[in-house]
Parts: sequence; structure tokens; C-alpha cells
Amino acid sequence: MSQYIVSARKYRPARFSDVIGQEQVTNTLKNALKSNQLAQAFLFCGPRGVGKTTCARILAKMINCDQPSEDYDICNDPGEQDHAFSIFELDAASNNSVDNIRELIDQVRFAPPEGKKKVYIIDEVHMLSAAAFNAFLKTLEEPPPYAIFILATTEKHKILPTILSRCQIFDFSRIQVDAIVEQLQHIAKEENIEADDRALHIIAQKADGALRDALSIFDRMVSFGNGKVGYEEVLENLNLLDYDYYFKLTEQCISQDVPAVLNTFDEISKKGFEGDMLINGFAEHLRNILVSKEQGTHHLLEVGEEVKKEYLKHASLVPVDFILNALDICNKTDIHYKAAKNKRLHVEMALIKLCHLQAMLYPSTQNTEKKKPLANSEVEGVSSEVKGTSSESSDVQNLDLQKSDNQNSEVQSSDNQLSKDQSSIATPQSQILKPQSSIENPSANKSGYSMPDLSAMEANLRKAKAEEKSKLENKPSIDQIQLNEAEVETLILHYTEELKKRSKSYLAGLLREVIFELKGGLILFKVDSNVKQEHLKGEQENMLRYMAEKLDQPHIVIDVIADESLKKEKIKIPYSPKERLLEIIKENPNIKNLIERLDLHLDY
Repeated sequence: MSQYIVSARKYRPARFSDVIGQEQVTNTLKNALKSNQLAQAFLFCGPRGVGKTTCARILAKMINCDQPSEDYDICNDPGEQDHAFSIFELDAASNNSVDNIRELIDQVRFAPPEGKKKVYIIDEVHMLSAAAFNAFLKTLEEPPPYAIFILATTEKHKILPTILSRCQIFDFSRIQVDAIVEQLQHIAKEENIEADDRALHIIAQKADGALRDALSIFDRMVSFGNGKVGYEEVLENLNLLDYDYYFKLTEQCISQDVPAVLNTFDEISKKGFEGDMLINGFAEHLRNILVSKEQGTHHLLEVGEEVKKEYLKHASLVPVDFILNALDICNKTDIHYKAAKNKRLHVEMALIKLCHLQAMLYPSTQNTEKKKPLANSEVEGVSSEVKGTSSESSDVQNLDLQKSDNQNSEVQSSDNQLSKDQSSIATPQSQILKPQSSIENPSANKSGYSMPDLSAMEANLRKAKAEEKSKLENKPSIDQIQLNEAEVETLILHYTEELKKRSKSYLAGLLREVIFELKGGLILFKVDSNVKQEHLKGEQENMLRYMAEKLDQPHIVIDVIADESLKKEKIKIPYSPKERLLEIIKENPNIKNLIERLDLHLDY
């Protein structure tokens, strides 16, 4: 039985060109070797499993190589093993004391027995103690001409700045998913392993940019599949949900099918997946749909080609508003998941919200059949009104009432048109279906309801358009509107209190500092900086809605401008009754004497 070697060791790169995803590092090192401009100390930092130690070993071999390749990619010297005594590796995780560093410094004093340089590779250098770092400083700054230090770490922030300033720093980046998949495909081909591309993409995503982790998972999957790497097996071993579940949930949420969503969640729960895993996975799924909407962001999809096609197809079906609001719901659900006592109910409530999100965002497109039932007297009154209005319309042709399907479609289109153009008028009475027997109305459908009179709906539609046109024609100009300054001032004070209740104390403080002017129907707020202007601009729409409702002036306008001259004036406007009284007392101190003589108790 031959000795088994894991893929991470068997396929460790022996040349710079074999290092994956770190071209910015390898090209710089090759150019430094070619021009013989090597620093006395290098620091390789970055995430785990991205090639730091590998590059350090290749660089150490190339430094002492007598026959390098033309591009300094690999050493062609057959006797390169003779220089192995000039390369030293130290694990700082287990040799992190001052004594270990002193031993290293003592070794540095002697010239190399073989080769041109003595190269010291110190891995996990951030594990050295502060005393060991300080003991190493002088040697690192001024080493002998034959000594080169290569330090490697995953936690650059733990290294002393004095060490960083003495090193030439190389930042290793996470390896892209496509590059990891390509390397896994190469290894699978070399080892004659049958591997599904979708499975390799899942492994690459799970590795989170670390090729060593990806190779470890790959070896485990090969052992589990007895020489094969299948998609279903990878999902099962890595405890991941199939993409199909997320696509199914998306379609069910868009169609507002609450029972189907709850049943899907129950099926997922029975497979052993926790609710937070579903929520986080669904949020990642929504993010993928969002980046699929624009051609310029398709490269951000780190999935296989088949799954990418599904995302591109769903991108045209899911609105952006739905995605953004759904992401917000998923984020809040994930934040409060650990604190929830009934975690299943917590996730189910989030899924139900996602189902009703479409109706909340687009209420005008929803089915309006569910209405509050009327009393019999109201129905009879509506029926007589419909008969009266139907005789007024002469433009609508007589339709065959037996073609109920065509009439239903026309009723729906008319209803949608009315919901857009007739926002201030009650629901058209002709939409109410009156229960009748087949004897009283031969044209009644099987459910026992009579069809609405389309002529009445047409008349109501014309009436709504006429009223809307009249409102627009009678709309007053801003100059014609007259506002009361004291009333506006009081409403601003009340609105600041509302902001405090909504935990927006900063905005409330800004609003108390503004100076306002009335120009007809325009309320002009002045602040002393552009920053304050931007903050109040964000609240401008809500403030306008509040002021218009309270003043019963739907056509007023609010604007915010920045005036730098206000900084010099430092005008303080009294808003509260107490502040006004204090201002009056400043102008006339006798008021205070009057209050004391009358023994007045003011309730502010």
C-alpha cells in the first residue's frame, strides 16, 4: 500500500507560475530576482491557504539558484538540494520566546556553508511575544549581507509597527472562485476523478478564498464518493441547501402563496437545517438576483453556468423594490434570531412578511374582489343607482351577457383604471355583485352573482376624470396661499417632539436651530451648513406631509437652503412657551416682578 499524500501537499506549486491568484506578488518577486534588488526582509500577509508559505519557499530556492530560468520562474539547477542547508524554517507559534529568537540571532552571525545567502522563513510571526519582537528588531533592521528574512502571517495587525517598517510587505488576496474551480478541475483530471462542475463550485464557495481549504474538502468528497464528486453528495456533506429551494421560495413569495412557503420551510426543517441558515442563504440568493439585473455586475455571480442561467431568468421576474425590502426583512430576522424564544415562529413570520411584501409595495395591482359585505338595504340602493347611471351612457355598445369570461376581463381592466384615476372617490358601486337566483336574472353565473353593468362603470370613470381635471384647474398658486407664522412655528415645535419619539433627536435638535421664512405657500428653512441641509433634506418629504395635513393646505412647499452667514449671527429662536417667556423677561424685567407679586405658577 503506497503512502497517501493529500492534494494540498501533492500539488503544492514548485514555481511562481503555478501559484494561483497571486500574480501581483509573484511578478514583483520575479522582477526583484531578475534585477538583483532583494530587500533584507519580506513580510507575506494575507488569509489562510492562499500561498504565503509556498511563495516563501520558492523565493528561498530562487535566491540561491545558480541556473534560474530566463524569467526567474523556476530553478533549473540539478544540484539545488545542496543549498537546502542555507534555508531555515521557524514556526513562531511554538518558538515564540525571547530565547528562541536569541538562538536564531546567534545562527545569523555565521556565513552560509552552501549558496550565496542564508534565508530564514518565520511562519506565523504574529505569535512572537512583544519581548521577542523587540529582541529581533536590530537584527532585522541591519542583518549581515548574506541573511534574508521572510516573515509570514495571517494577522498583520498584531505585528508591531517597528517590525512592519523594516519589511517589504506583500499582501496576498483571497483566491477567486473561478480560479479555485479551475485548479480543482485540473486535479480531478490528473487523478482520473469524475467531478460535477456544480459540486466544484460549491466546494470553491465553501473554501472562502482559501485554496488549501478547497483541496481538503475535495479530498473528503472524493473519499465519500469513492472516486466521484457529485453535486448531491457535496450538498449533503457540507450541510448546504440546494439552489432549487431558494428559487422555489422566491416564486412562492412573489405569487403570495403563504401555505406553499410554510410547507417548503417545513420540508427544509425536516432535512435538519436551522432557520438562520435558511434566512442567510435566502438573503445571499436575493443578492445574486440583484446583481443579475445589470450586465455590468454579472461577474459578481460566483456560481456555475447552469445556476447562473437560472439567476438571469429570475432577474427579470423579481422587482428591485421587492429584493431590497426582502433583504431588509432577512437582515432584521437574522439579527433577532438568537434572542427569539420560538425560533421556528420567528422565521415563519419573516416568510409570511415576504409573501405579503408584493401586496404592500404594489397595492393597485392586487385583486380587489375581497371587499366588506354591505347590508341588504345598501345593496338595493346600489342596485337602483346602477340602473339610473346605466341609462346615461350611450357610448358603450350592448354586450352579450352570456360571454361572462370576456366581461370579467373588462371589469378587471376598468377596475384597475379606476384605482389609478379615482383615488379620492369611493369604490364604484357597479363593482358590487348582488346575489340573485337564476330565475330573477337568467344571465346570472353559476355562483349566483349577477354581472356588473359596464355602462355605469364607464360613467363613473368619466366623472372621476372630470373631477380630477377640475381639481387641477382650480389648484391655487403658491403666492395665493396664506400661512400663519405662529401656527407654522407651533407645528415645527410639535414635529420636533415627533422626531424625538422616533429616536431622531439629532434631527429634532437641527430643526430647533433653523430659521424659517414664509413666502406664500413656501416654507423656507435656513441652516448654517451644507451638512445640516443634507440631513433635513432627508426628512423633508415626511415634514411636508405632516405640515400639509395639519395646515389643511395640500399645495404648500417646503425647501431647505444653507446660508453660511447664519454662523456669525448665531440667532436662537425661542420655540417653547418657557423660552418665549425668558426672552420677554430679558426685554422687560418688570414682567418677572409681576409674576412674583401675583404668585403665578406657570405650567410649561
